[in-house]
Amino acid sequence: MSPDLRGHVDEFAALGIELEHLRLDDLSLNEAWLRDPATQLALRLLEARTFSPPALPAGYESQLGYFEELALTVNDLTAAVRFWDSLGFVAFEPESPDAGKVVASSRDLNVALHEVRLPGPLLCFTATDMAARVDGLRSRGFAFARRVPADLGVHAVALLRAPDDVSLLLSTPADG
Repeated sequence: MSPDLRGHVDEFAALGIELEHLRLDDLSLNEAWLRDPATQLALRLLEARTFSPPALPAGYESQLGYFEELALTVNDLTAAVRFWDSLGFVAFEPESPDAGKVVASSRDLNVALHEVRLPGPLLCFTATDMAARVDGLRSRGFAFARRVPADLGVHAVALLRAPDDVSLLLSTPADG
């Protein structure tokens, strides 16, 4: 999303996307809420930042590894692909016909659309040394789910529960 959320409001209307909440003013960040009809997930769009991120050293990596995608449960994979496509995402063909997962990608975000029931929206991170990273997080007092959903088809190591009910799926790369 560009820094001009106000300028995109008409585009949403032209796409037939109804905004549930809209706040456009000159005193705060512009904000719009829309709902993905395939997941019933409310999506909150905020005006893009107006500051530059700090300079990071070469090879910098977060403590959670590489951010891969946002994973969502969908009731209707075809409708979900159509919705994300209308927002400018490009849906890739599934790895296999019975995969039950499609990844829709944009320049800055991948959204994994799953037909299997996930424990809510998942922020998915990978690292080849994820087990060691998880041990470090546990030693610092972070709480993890008792089990990781086995049907995600990834090399899951742990599921970190965030306070706002978003979970972080920590895994090793499929090819690593």
